[in-house]
Amino acid sequence: MRRLLSFAIALVMVLSMVPAVSFAAEVRTVYWDPTSGADTNGLEEASPVQSVAAAYGALDGADEGNIILLSTLTLTEATTFPACDIPVTLTSKTGSEGIKSSKNIFFGGDTTLENMTLTVAADNNTTYLSGEGHDLTIGS
Repeated sequence: MRRLLSFAIALVMVLSMVPAVSFAAEVRTVYWDPTSGADTNGLEEASPVQSVAAAYGALDGADEGNIILLSTLTLTEATTFPACDIPVTLTSKTGSEGIKSSKNIFFGGDTTLENMTLTVAADNNTTYLSGEGHDLTIGS
């Protein structure tokens, strides 16, 4: 019994010297140009994606996502952004007018709109901006 206790104490001491391993969260940035992009990987500003599906698809495997909108996104029909299990920040690059919409916008995951102009011109006096049960944060 004494031998077992000594072994347990020695094991605890050895394990306490092993450094804890921590992994940094992967934050992936995707460039999105709904006007002149092409649905490639979008990981460089010189080769942005064009569709919202490609922008969100490029986030697969990341822990957090940043999507940078390079040109104005004009929505003429109700739009649902794809479901996403990671928090996503949508940012508008200087020179872009951000998002212009006359219809409802639904976000399929935790979303932050940052450095973004959101222009809503309802054609029926009502337009919804919805997080669909997720966190929707509107920054500056």
